[in-house]
Amino acid sequence: MAKNCHTCKHLEWVDGECESTTGWDCNKRHTIPMTVAKETALLDQLDSEAYRNRYKRCFTATKE
Repeated sequence: MAKNCHTCKHLEWVDGECESTTGWDCNKRHTIPMTVAKETALLDQLDSEAYRNRYKRCFTATKE
């Protein structure tokens, strides 16, 4: 099985209080120190189905 976000135990769908807090989240991001910009880029990438389905190691394709 290919390694991607959908096969990762850290990916989850979050039902937030409003539309801006609802969406895909990576629980691993809470355990790895990262800048606000990198965290925002990761969450933006998780909105993309193509990104979630692409083979990758964690966070390798986030925008800098």
